[in-house]
Amino acid sequence: MKVNILGGGPAGLYAAYRIRRDLPNSEVQVFEQNDAHTTFGFGVVFSDKALEFLRAGDSETLDLITAGLESWSDIEIN
Repeated sequence: MKVNILGGGPAGLYAAYRIRRDLPNSEVQVFEQNDAHTTFGFGVVFSDKALEFLRAGDSETLDLITAGLESWSDIEIN
């Protein structure tokens, strides 16, 4: 199977990872508009609910990324 993914953000990269992991014979190509070395200085934020979904649907990946996660309990939204 050939799969083209438009966008190399968190969702696009995760989709590519899962497709290749679950369908190893597939050909996955990610298209990103920005240069490979372009970053925007922010990370990915996971809500508690998002982590629950990941735990339920892909605990293997959650285990891999948990070591790199940081959390804050003093978040204020204005």
